[in-house]
Amino acid sequence: MPEFGLKNTNLFRTNGFIGDWCDASSGKTYNVVNPATGKDLATMPDMDAEDATRAVNPATDTLQSWKQIDTTP
Repeated sequence: MPEFGLKNTNLFRTNGFIGDWCDASSGKTYNVVNPATGKDLATMPDMDAEDATRAVNPATDTLQSWKQIDTTP
């Protein structure tokens, strides 16, 4: 893990979040580079349209059920 003063290292994630932390379905990754130093900070999943669909479909379904909740006090 790169050294940049993060006290809680659990906050530093190198995965996408689609219901849970995950890699890209393609397995592809890319490096995140610190522009000030040119050093790699992390390797991240290179998410694509398939991954976006995996995230959007459940969110859309959930929204439909949330719309039915009466929030009137």
